[in-house]
Amino acid sequence: MAINKYWIEVFLRNYLKFIMFSMPFLIGYIPFLSETLALKSPFIIGIYYGPLLLSVIWFKDIIHFKTIKYYTVIILISIITLIWSIDVNKGITNIFLLVSSIAAAYLLYLFDYRKLWAWFSWGMLVFTILLKLKVLYFFLDTYNFGGDRLGYIEGQFATDPNFLGMYIGIALFYFISTLKNNLSKKINKTYIYIHLAACLLLIYFLFLTLSRTITLSLILTLMLTFVVLVLKNNFKEKKVLVKTLSISLVSIILLVFLILNSPLSSRFKGLLHDDRIDIWKVIWGLIGKFDIYSFFGYGLGSSDLIIGKYFHGAVSDSEGILRFSAHNLYFDWLLQTGLIGFGILLYLLAKMIKVNWKSLNSKNIDLFLISTFFLICSFGINTFGHYSLPVMVGLIISTLLTKESTHKGTSK
Repeated sequence: MAINKYWIEVFLRNYLKFIMFSMPFLIGYIPFLSETLALKSPFIIGIYYGPLLLSVIWFKDIIHFKTIKYYTVIILISIITLIWSIDVNKGITNIFLLVSSIAAAYLLYLFDYRKLWAWFSWGMLVFTILLKLKVLYFFLDTYNFGGDRLGYIEGQFATDPNFLGMYIGIALFYFISTLKNNLSKKINKTYIYIHLAACLLLIYFLFLTLSRTITLSLILTLMLTFVVLVLKNNFKEKKVLVKTLSISLVSIILLVFLILNSPLSSRFKGLLHDDRIDIWKVIWGLIGKFDIYSFFGYGLGSSDLIIGKYFHGAVSDSEGILRFSAHNLYFDWLLQTGLIGFGILLYLLAKMIKVNWKSLNSKNIDLFLISTFFLICSFGINTFGHYSLPVMVGLIISTLLTKESTHKGTSK
């Protein structure tokens, strides 16, 4: 039994490296794979993330974490609301993604999340370079309907600039964190230059997505990090503090300058006329009826269909059914689980934010950067139920597990 567990661990360690590196590629090629394999995308995703569920062999260790217990509440609510869902298939897919997120989180924690975060980040750098050079989709039937925005590709190869920008941001924070951790160390300058070059390239690619949501999220995350560092100011190494704050401030000024003097500025001018506002009005109007659906929601997986029914800009899917995304994790969850589920989510997020605040110090900015960025991004894109959820949420939870484990070890 011990030998079997050892080989499962070896397999999962390497398979997780593959997932972290290849995730953006998989999502881009899902239309091509669906057509080639004659499989619907949920089945492909099931095959892709399925092996992670082998982490059940550590079940007794997993359930001891307080963070996991909190997250399990989300899964239980999801399962309960699935009973009255009008799109059970999508609901089941979402539950699979939620469970896979726990599996990914524990394995990322177990095998060192920073090393696996590095695999994701270098994978994103390779992906965006190949995407910019049009290598990834030159032989496929694709078309670009987003003008000059990096990532608006549909057809056999498909990407979305908002999600692409979020992945780039998560990768960017790895390189920023790595540089910060080595500012006070005497290491090979080539190492520093390579990571700095990666930072600059990713900032350039993120800017090319022309995503308002991601750009604002990046600026707000840097600003919040700056403010919290100043307020806490508990650094023992004053030079590191000054360098960190200076880099953050210069980055914010540079980003604002770029926005005001680029095609992105015209996109921000139309911010108040974005269809997201109309969608959110529809959702709030439904919840504002204060009927049984307002309190218990329309069931997991139902949000796209409900929005499609009432939103004038809804688009028909391949089966001719009107659907549309909430473009907001929080409104999406509210619509699916109602005010009761939403209240529980807010409570759990408050607990996470509390941990987030306490976690930020000179030695650890990872949790604050990743989770803050993801939570802010989720105001403008619907990250819940997206196929990247196990990697994104798994990475966040793994940093929480690492902190919780460290805290337990210290208290002992």
